[in-house]
Parts: sequence; structure tokens; C-alpha cells
Amino acid sequence: MFRRLYSDHIRTISKRYNIHPFISRGYKAYETARYAIVSKLGRDTFPVSVSGIDAQFTVTTQSEYDRLRRINENDDLMLLLAELRPGDTLWDFGANIGTHAILAGKLLQNGSVLAVEPYPRNVRKLRHNVVNNGLDNVSVEEAALGDQNGEIELGIEDGGETGTVGHSTVTKSDSGSITVPMRTGDSFLSQYPQPDVVKIDVQAAEMQVLEGMTEVLHSGCRTVFCETHPRMGVDTDEVCAFFERFDFHPRVVNEDEITAQVIAHRVSTSR
Repeated sequence: MFRRLYSDHIRTISKRYNIHPFISRGYKAYETARYAIVSKLGRDTFPVSVSGIDAQFTVTTQSEYDRLRRINENDDLMLLLAELRPGDTLWDFGANIGTHAILAGKLLQNGSVLAVEPYPRNVRKLRHNVVNNGLDNVSVEEAALGDQNGEIELGIEDGGETGTVGHSTVTKSDSGSITVPMRTGDSFLSQYPQPDVVKIDVQAAEMQVLEGMTEVLHSGCRTVFCETHPRMGVDTDEVCAFFERFDFHPRVVNEDEITAQVIAHRVSTSR
């Protein structure tokens, strides 16, 4: 009931009368309590329906629950799904637990998805979600993305949750770090069909990842979705300039003080 009451209209009115902080705190408290009850009941599978695509995900943390609950508010996800065409191959760099990869795999019944994620805990959940959704067209690789092949030390986020957004080249954090394999995007060309669409969400490693996938950009890739993190030192204009060097037309959407989404279409197939 609280969820239905907390609509866009109510949020707008509450902001107008300066009572939004109170209502927002109440709603967050409600959702936290709801997740606690769901967890105690052992219901760790969260069903979603996005643009007519039904899927289910294993949920083991509050943040995963929060993101899945708001998944239909994820404009970047909607734009990605709208871009995919029958038979496409999607490469998902920074796949996390697989929200984008699973939904894309469901949509691309005659296509394929490569989901790449560095954090072992996320990879286990990702593989579990692939199996639970009955997908045989989604492949999973456990690796960080960068501009060379080797290993890299990644920070673990506070609270023990890793890679809630993507992955980072930060070597230390308050919660420690782990060493994981690192691969270039180009290195996957010998193993998997070349991508039509690439999604990049790597939390401040954007330029390194792009430098490591120049062959991919030359191979016929149609569109790249790249989330940038200006607050973490990434220059969105530099990312756009990089795409232009490879005959892509970039545009920036959904920009705020923390992130921006760069959508780059190959000029010859630009919509």
C-alpha cells in the first residue's frame, strides 16, 4: 500500500510543501522493514517485469533489493533494451549480478550475451541468475576490464558488498582489496561473436577499458553505452572524443552530478 501511495504525484506535492524528507524517510523505513521480512521468510528470489520481459534474480543484500525494486526507473537499462535488435550480440562489461545481461538474454532469443564481471561474489550470483532464468545464450567471464591482460587489485566496498555499480581500478579501500584477472575487451574477440552493442559500467576505469577495445570498435560494433563517473575523475568529454576518433557519434544523456551516460552510435548506422 505504501508503495502505491508513494507515487510521482505524491513526491511532487511533498516537495512543494517541504515535507518530502519526512515522507521519503518513512518510505525507506518501510522498504527496509519489508526486505527484512522477506529475508526472514527465505524468499531470496525477486521477480521483475521490464518492457514485457519477465525475469527473476537472487537477492541477498538490501542494495540489490533496492535496485531491483526500482528497475523500471532505470532509464539507461530501458535505452539499452530499446537498442537491441533480433540476432544481436551484446557484450556487458561490468555485469554485476546480471540485471542487464539477463533481461537482454531473454530479449535476444536468437542472439547472445557475454557478461563480464570481476568480483567473485557477483559472478556466483550472475551465474546462478543465468541458470535460474533458463538462459543458454548468456556466457559469463570472471575478469576485470582494462587496457592490458594480466591482474589487477580492486577495492572492496564498505559493508562487504563488491561492485555495486561496476568495477574500479582503485587499489585500496576501507574494506580491503582483492586481486582478479584483467583482460582487454579485444581479447574476447577470439572466443565470442563480435558484438553489435557494448555496455560499459566500470566505475572510473572507462578510458582504460576503451583503450583495450579498439579492435572491437573497428570490428563493426554498432552502439556503445558507456557510463562515466566525473566525480571519480573521469572526463566525459574525453570519453566522447575517444569515440569520435573511431567514427562514432556520441551523445550524453541522463547526466547528473555523479554519473553520465554516453551513447555512441557508429556514424554509418546512426539512428
